[in-house]
Amino acid sequence: MGACPTTITFNGTITLTSGSAQVTYRFLRSDQAVSPAQTLTFEAPATKQVSTQWRLGAAGARTTGWQAIQVTEPVSLQSDRAEFSLMCQ
Repeated sequence: MGACPTTITFNGTITLTSGSAQVTYRFLRSDQAVSPAQTLTFEAPATKQVSTQWRLGAAGARTTGWQAIQVTEPVSLQSDRAEFSLMCQ
C-alpha cells in the first residue's frame, strides 16, 4: 500500500542479434493506450534499454494492469506483459 497517484516506471530491452537496423517500437498498456512510435538505431548487434512511465491510482483504489513492448519494424514482435498490482491508501 502506498500514496497515490504514483508513477510506475517500466524498463525493458530491445536486442538486435545480427547486422544493423533501425528498430521502431512502442509501448502497449492494459488500458488500451499506445505510446507514440520511437526508433532506435543499431549500427551493429547490441542490446539497448527502453523505458516508459505510467502515472495512475486514486486514493483507496486497487489497480491491476500490464505494459508490453511492441516492435513494428523491421519485424513485428511483442514482449511478454509486465503485470502489476497497485493498492492505494
